[in-house]
Amino acid sequence: MSIERMLKVIDPLETYFLELSADGEVCPKNVSSFFTSVEAKCTMYFLGSVLFDVQKRNLELQRPGVSIIDLSRIINSLMHQLHSRLKNEYYGQNTRILLDSLEPNAKQKMLDSFTAYIQNIVAYVNSYYNEHHDLCESVSVLGPTTKKVCCSNLHAFLF
Repeated sequence: MSIERMLKVIDPLETYFLELSADGEVCPKNVSSFFTSVEAKCTMYFLGSVLFDVQKRNLELQRPGVSIIDLSRIINSLMHQLHSRLKNEYYGQNTRILLDSLEPNAKQKMLDSFTAYIQNIVAYVNSYYNEHHDLCESVSVLGPTTKKVCCSNLHAFLF
């Protein structure tokens, strides 16, 4: 993921661009404001953390042999993770450190933005998944965690 790669080199990039003026070169204002903004770094760490969960589930869905039974487990896992992040307001350690360094109003504005972003992801997933949710859930009782097919599993599947 490109955000993850950028986060690995963000400190050297910041140093390079902010020291351009010391070498007589001019750092573009938008680049300079990005690297001097706690909010921008905080947002990058937030996106790196949340999009890691989304990308992980996306890759699971793209594996060969994924069935409708797997779909239910993968989507439910993603939704659980996203709802957990919303409930706990936890978006990664680096995000938390940067959030705690902000003024209370700025911190709340960032948290509201993060909440809205995750709620949009949840709404997007639901807009595609809800149409087939009942079918996926009923078929999932026949998944790999089912030790044996018994009457109660078949009853849950059929009714």
